[in-house]
Amino acid sequence: MNRVPLPTRSLVPGLPAELSPLIFHHLDAVDLALVRRTNSTWDEYVCAILHRRVYVLISPHVGDYDALAARLLAAGVVIGGFAALHILYPTNPSPPYLELFVPDGADEPLVTYLVAEEGFTVVPRRTQWDVEDEGPGTTVASGPLDCVDALAGPVGSATDHVPVPDNRTWGPGVRSVTVLIKQGFRVYIILSASSPLLPLTAEWHSALFNYVGPVDFCSAYPRLTSTRRALLNPIHLVDWGVVPEGLQEVESSWRVAGWELSADWLPWSGDVQCRGPASSGCAAAQRYFGDRFSASGPVTGVRGRRPEEQRAMEDMPTAYWSGRMVECL
Repeated sequence: MNRVPLPTRSLVPGLPAELSPLIFHHLDAVDLALVRRTNSTWDEYVCAILHRRVYVLISPHVGDYDALAARLLAAGVVIGGFAALHILYPTNPSPPYLELFVPDGADEPLVTYLVAEEGFTVVPRRTQWDVEDEGPGTTVASGPLDCVDALAGPVGSATDHVPVPDNRTWGPGVRSVTVLIKQGFRVYIILSASSPLLPLTAEWHSALFNYVGPVDFCSAYPRLTSTRRALLNPIHLVDWGVVPEGLQEVESSWRVAGWELSADWLPWSGDVQCRGPASSGCAAAQRYFGDRFSASGPVTGVRGRRPEEQRAMEDMPTAYWSGRMVECL
């Protein structure tokens, strides 16, 4: 998440260097993971573009971006939710909030810093116990239309955002959620029971199984997400495939925004019959972030990558079944 400068070298001989970043403007996670294989220059451009997207999202809301980035890096925090979806698939609108997934025990120093140094205010905290007391079917998530006010102007402008509901319910793996606010911009500090990736496996559909972290990025279902399709997570459904009442409004929001949602993988698999564990979407398939079905990679170019960053990437994977979340490795 630290700022990475754009290379001074042009992508293509003879092409002015200032035009090179424009080639990456709409490239998504799938494209970025592929084009960085061209050579080290393309690799450095991918890293710079990713960091630029993170910077553009966060910097208007903090006084010292570099200091915050250093803290997120040191704590092993990852960006998830709509922010990660926007960063990795930039045709999706930029959200008016930031979801930071924090490893166990790392939330209090981050909250203290945001309050003392950046002027955020803590709103009443919701714990996982509060969520369980509400009972089943109470999940409230956000949808694309929560990020876009159609009357305010084109998608992506500074005024086209509306607040996300504060009563979103979080799934398994979340110890607590702290919400901070500053001039209408919210930061959600989602404290994991272990790895910061664990709560991502309980998102209500596969288009939110993405993160941008201090050493790498990952989109677990790139084939679906890049075509605006999403598999519903069975742990949030009733009687396999039925969306509970608390999610029906947000499901409608995603569909109106052009997304296809389904609990059935087979029609999208391209196969006559399910290939079971060899399939990226079968409920029997054990998956992990960064596996062969993912679009992923380091956020530091090969020229500047350090051994400790490689070790950190190897320590991050979280395993899950497509049918339900399993465990943190």
